[in-house]
This record gives sequence, structure tokens and C-alpha cells, in this order.
Amino acid sequence: EEFDLSDKLLFDGKTTVKDGYFSFEFLVPKDINYSFGFGSIKYYAQDTVSYSDAWGGYDKLFIGGYNEQVDPDDQGPVIQLYLEDKSFISGDVTSTDPLMFAEIYDDQGISFTGIGLGRDLVMVVDNDFANSMIMNDYFNIKADSYQQGTIFYQLNGLAPGKHTLSLKAWDLHNNSSEVIVEFYVNEQADIELSGVLNFPNPFSETTSFTFNQNKSNTELNVEIKIFDINGRWITTLDKQVRISGLRVDPIEWDGRNSNGSRIDAGVYMYQIIVTDELGNAAAQRQKFVKIN
Repeated sequence: EEFDLSDKLLFDGKTTVKDGYFSFEFLVPKDINYSFGFGSIKYYAQDTVSYSDAWGGYDKLFIGGYNEQVDPDDQGPVIQLYLEDKSFISGDVTSTDPLMFAEIYDDQGISFTGIGLGRDLVMVVDNDFANSMIMNDYFNIKADSYQQGTIFYQLNGLAPGKHTLSLKAWDLHNNSSEVIVEFYVNEQADIELSGVLNFPNPFSETTSFTFNQNKSNTELNVEIKIFDINGRWITTLDKQVRISGLRVDPIEWDGRNSNGSRIDAGVYMYQIIVTDELGNAAAQRQKFVKIN
């Protein structure tokens, strides 16, 4: 029995359906068979309220040829590459199991369907090109867009010391870009605190404390001691937090002392003491203002 095989994926994306109507657009990759023929479209949708679904298809989409009027393009995609979270910069310390996170954009679209030989999204750790990883299946295209998307990938079991990580991407005009970052795995490293603040400051009812630190995928004990301007103890917040990134989720305080009474307006101090599972500790002091 004869049948037509559609084995070249041109585009895989998402669009919003409203009142049963939707539209979408995408660019056809440069690496296609330029002879004319029929392609197919397959649809799937789900109602996010009732969770009912719908599907359909169309197999008379005419594809082929080449647009000679297209604007020239020689720039590859813009790649933002992070480990743990978006506060990462190349050279930072991470855990043995950092989360790789990338944002990729190109106004001509991203090549991630595997249609073009060697036009894949590729990640390489420590220049081990023999074990490079194709990341096409991890690329999550943004809804209502063919130009940008994200990659999340969990790295595991990295040895202590210096490492490199590279990510290469192609646009649909066959232009490539590559980003390389360095990082250091050191689970025994001392805790480093930065970006310690509370918001809002000044505050009248509640405020939230947060900070950055250099540990990840670990459990931290966070102790926040609050004093008045003369150094008299007001109260202590003590919380055990499990974190995956470098920015700690805000810890809220209702502005009450150890007896449950609201503190008076004025200037106060607080000390944040952070301790990890290995006993490493770090502390910082800051001030805040309470208003009526």
C-alpha cells in the first residue's frame, strides 16, 4: 500500500485560542526542498477551564520555492545563558547539580526542529564535544511567537572545580551564535550574601526580607534578628528554606515584636544569619524604617 510520509517538521509552536478563533505565523526554514508539494498542519487545543480538548488537521498546504525578495540576514540568535537563576554571571560558584537556563531570540526564528543537518541547539560541557547534547527537545517556544523561547536543563553530579558550558543556536537563515560561560563547583565554599534588602522600606504594615547567596539545591537556615536603633532586641524570625536558585524567596514579617505587639514608628536594624547543611554561615546587617 502506498502512502505519503511527512517526516520533515517545519514548525512546532503555540498560539492562544479565544472564542474558538486563533491565528499564527512562522517563517519557513531556508533548508527545505524547494520543489513544490503539499504539507500538512496538525492542531491540538485544550480549554484551560473545563479541560476539554479539540484537534484537527489540514493536508493541502502548498509549500515550495524561494523568496528572492527576503531581506539579507547575517546575525545569529541572541542567547542569554544562566546557571541556577538570572542573577548568574560567568565565573560564579554553583552546586554540583546546577540548573541550566537559557533565553534565545532571533527575529528570523530559531532552528530547533532538526530539519537542517547540523542546525540543532547544542550544549557542550567542559569542551567534551564527543558527548555534546542536542537540546531541541528541551526548547520551549513562547506562545504566540516564533522568534523566542527558553531551555531548562538540570545538570547533575559535576565534580568540584572549574567547568565550562557552551550553548549554540541557529536561526532559520542558517546563522549561528554561541555563548560560553565558566563556573566553579564548590559545595564546601563559604556562603556569600549579596543584595540583602527588605521591601517595602519604609513600611507601615508588613515588609519582606530577601537576599542572594551562592549555594543551590540545598537547605538553608535563615535567622533574622531585629533590633531597635539602640541595639535592643525586638524579635527573631527563624525559617528553614529549601532553594533551587540563588535568590531566596521573600520572608515576610508583620511588624510585630516578640510579644505580638506592633512596633512603633522609627529606625530599626536587622541582622540576617544564613547557615547551610555543612555548617557554613554568613551574616549581614541592614536598616529599615517603620512608619505609621
